[in-house]
Amino acid sequence: MRAAVILRMSANFARNPRPERAAVKPLTRGSRKHGALASIASGAVITVIAVACSETPAATEEWTARPGALDLLAPQDAGDAADARSPGDAGDAARVGDGDADDAAVDEPPLPLCTLTGPPAATPGDTLVFSEEFDGTAVDPLNWNVQSGYRGHGGIANTASPANAVVKDGTLQITTERDPANTQYPYKSGHIDSLGKFARTYGKIEFRARFPFAAGVWFALWGRPWSQPFPEIDIEIINRPAKTNPELYFVNHWASEPLPANDRRSFAMLNLPDLSEFHVYTVLWKPDLLEWQFDGVTKMQAKPQGIPNLPVYWIINGWVGSWVGNPTDATPFPNTFEVDYVRVYRIDGVIADPLLKIVNQRTKYKRTDAIQIAAANFDEACVHVEMYDGNTPTRTTSTRPYQFRLSTLGTGMHHLTFVATDGVRSTTSTIDVQID
Repeated sequence: MRAAVILRMSANFARNPRPERAAVKPLTRGSRKHGALASIASGAVITVIAVACSETPAATEEWTARPGALDLLAPQDAGDAADARSPGDAGDAARVGDGDADDAAVDEPPLPLCTLTGPPAATPGDTLVFSEEFDGTAVDPLNWNVQSGYRGHGGIANTASPANAVVKDGTLQITTERDPANTQYPYKSGHIDSLGKFARTYGKIEFRARFPFAAGVWFALWGRPWSQPFPEIDIEIINRPAKTNPELYFVNHWASEPLPANDRRSFAMLNLPDLSEFHVYTVLWKPDLLEWQFDGVTKMQAKPQGIPNLPVYWIINGWVGSWVGNPTDATPFPNTFEVDYVRVYRIDGVIADPLLKIVNQRTKYKRTDAIQIAAANFDEACVHVEMYDGNTPTRTTSTRPYQFRLSTLGTGMHHLTFVATDGVRSTTSTIDVQID
């Protein structure tokens, strides 16, 4: 029988101490960029030279697939070896040979590098895991959601408009302006967030930005957990009508009313030099510490109460009114603040367990739907996410946002398992769904 082997770098095998090997045939397809070189042996015993997220091969070992394992190396008929992914899916490079038994290996898409390239580490020991430099011509949909509609609370007088969040001249530009056609919320501003695109537990988060003074308008660079509203990590630039300069507001906000203010938050309100020039705003986040810095100088620390221990996603937006006060006749409209970059670093020695979240989880889907997965606490450039229907691998992607079309699955009940790995660590989530 002709056989094709799909090699999953997240494979979870039980070692066979005395494999019965015979008639080993080396693969004629594959390269280091595909993540591994392998030889096929009888009894599904294989010799693997793993190259996971690196150009340096690991030691050669003999493994055999464990029955029922989720991450499996499974032989299958060459005629059935075509990957089940629909054309156009991310990572859709898998293909079979020309029919010759020696050429029946399925090519896997390249595994990405384990760390991002680009700006150097902020300090020795830090590793860049997310970098948004805003060097393109539009907000990058792989990193951000651009929101619309009302996103406010408690007296906020503006809606979010996609046209008010643009990338231009190397910066993200969030513009706040009047919206006279809207009598309920007479202002509009920009609002982007990384929910479902990027989230992480712990690290160093840096924003380089500049802000105008516009009475009654305030600007926010802030994070919140991907599965609940609190705790928040806030950097806010407040423009009170009674003031002539912005105030910088650092907040550790771990609960909401009806708790008294001092039982649900701690903060520092700072009067600093001209914020209309670019400055670097930093949050240092460890299991027992939150620290806010301005141009590298510590301005506030919070410990240990209210420190998040869940993955946090990040939000950049403008607001009008509420507790800050309303605009005056002297408030300039439109007004714009700019963000030069957002960078997130893994702090040396501070690593949280990897997590996986089904962003649009429900019990019923249509075959035309897609399930979106968010992964956290990996080195984001090296996340490889797989979907299994029962124990059968169906689709694989290494491209954010991790989306899995359901068009190749039949109608009825399905037990779906999602496995995310960076080549070293992995995490799994399962759901039972009805597909119509």
